Amino acid sequence: MTSTMHGAPPDDAETDGARPMRVPFPRVGLLFPTPELIRTRAPILAPTLMTAFVVAVTVAGTVPLVRAAYAARPEMLLAAVTSLWAMAALSPLAALLKGVALGGVAWSVMVLTGVQVRYRTMASAVIYGQVILGLQGAWITALLWMRGLGAVRQPADLILPTGLDVLFSDPSSALGAVARGVTPFYCAWFVFLTVIFARAAHRGWWRAALAAFGAWTLGTGLGVVRALMV
Repeated sequence: MTSTMHGAPPDDAETDGARPMRVPFPRVGLLFPTPELIRTRAPILAPTLMTAFVVAVTVAGTVPLVRAAYAARPEMLLAAVTSLWAMAALSPLAALLKGVALGGVAWSVMVLTGVQVRYRTMASAVIYGQVILGLQGAWITALLWMRGLGAVRQPADLILPTGLDVLFSDPSSALGAVARGVTPFYCAWFVFLTVIFARAAHRGWWRAALAAFGAWTLGTGLGVVRALMV
């Protein structure tokens, strides 16, 4: 009552006018990356954990399919399942390394074309992009389950074309590795990086697209190297 007599606003008015409304679970916004979020905060841990989660769920769904594929070769089953879980365990490190490498290429392209942008911003965008590519693996696993366990009789049945690799009889070849880099998910990844790079730098889209292409070239090149080493 005293505060009212001295002309101070009542409690409700004070709350509405002076105290900012608290947003519950503010870190939830890190799950939905926007150009502004990546430009200003450049999260690293959040997209890394998101990528690891997607990979872990995909691996968990793939293990029964692998067991079916190696039913005729039980001596190789343990190694196949172990490699899957090892991939899931190492997925955070893999996401970080790809962020460093591919983000470094994208950052170099931007700098060489006269754009000043933070390296961390580029790395953060690339790691968020890994979530999109991780969803491609989840999509393949879902398609395999739609076909049923009975359709998986050998390891080759676990390989499904998702893009231009449908044109190659041997998708594990070097050309097949390049073709696997042209899928709807990779196209979404490319568009995502282009938008983020352009908004982060406030410059022309062609520079951002060139930076995204540089990241794609390195990523696809690593896939070709893996194909040649097998």
